[in-house]
Formats: sequence, C-alpha cells, structure tokens
Amino acid sequence: MNDVNSNCALWRCLTVANESHIHCVSSSMTFNDLILGIDCVQAGIFNVDGPLDTRDNLFASMAGALSFPGYFGFNWDAFEECVSDLSWLPVNGYITFVKHANDLMKLSDIDFNLIFDVLSKAGNTFRMADCNFHVVLAGDDVFCDKRIESLSLKMCDHRFGRHC
Repeated sequence: MNDVNSNCALWRCLTVANESHIHCVSSSMTFNDLILGIDCVQAGIFNVDGPLDTRDNLFASMAGALSFPGYFGFNWDAFEECVSDLSWLPVNGYITFVKHANDLMKLSDIDFNLIFDVLSKAGNTFRMADCNFHVVLAGDDVFCDKRIESLSLKMCDHRFGRHC
C-alpha cells in the first residue's frame, strides 16, 4: 500500500474519538507528513521530538510537547494526572505525534507498560467525553511488532494497510 493511501486512512482515524487511541506508523513519517493532510481534524497536534529512552527523558519530552503545568512532578501519578486532563491547552482534541518511538524500547519493562497503560486510560477518559485523543507512534517494525503487540491494548497499525 502506498504512503498516500495509508496516510489517508490514518487521517480518517484521527477524526473520530474511537476506542483505538494508539496508532503505529512507519518510522519514515515526519510531523509535517502528519499535519499535511489533517486540516479537517478539530484538534491540537503536538510534536514529541525529544528523547524517550529513560523515564526522565520521557517525562521531559512529553511535558514539553504538551505544555504540562509547572506543578508537574515528573512521576507516573503526575504524568497520568496531566495527560488525562490537558485542560490548559485551548483545543477540542489532542493528537500527539511521537517521532522517536523506538526510544521507548530502551525503557524498563515496567515503564514501557506504564506509558501505554496511562495513554490508554487517558484515551478512554477523553473518548467518554466524545473528545479526540490519539497518539501516533513513528517506529520501525521491531518496535511495532514485538513490544507494542505484546501489550493488551487496542492499537491501529497503519504501516501495512491494517487500519482501525
């Protein structure tokens, strides 16, 4: 499947507050590729472009991209509280693009599981409020196939035409 068709399917998925909040895309996708075709999405689009290889780097990169308030405590409880709220951002929905998703593979198993547990819970919270909340992970095949699929969460894989 060519990138244009695959991207169109991704853009369609990002326009609805469905139960799939996590999207895997090719590591070649850039933030500009993402925003190019989603002008119809009524949501803020946030670019996480920093390192994610340690818990501290993950928190710092996410906090910076999502403008977490100054009281963010750089721990899992604070992260869950902030990512499940986001009321300080004046938008009607949230799409977070994670360019260096492969870095997440360097996290401990506990931290790796926690990040996806927190993102999944946040997605459910926003879905219940009929609000878009999506995380787009640009990663290579090993990341998407091995680590992500080992988790028990609903995910859309846009790399090979497998969509929501």
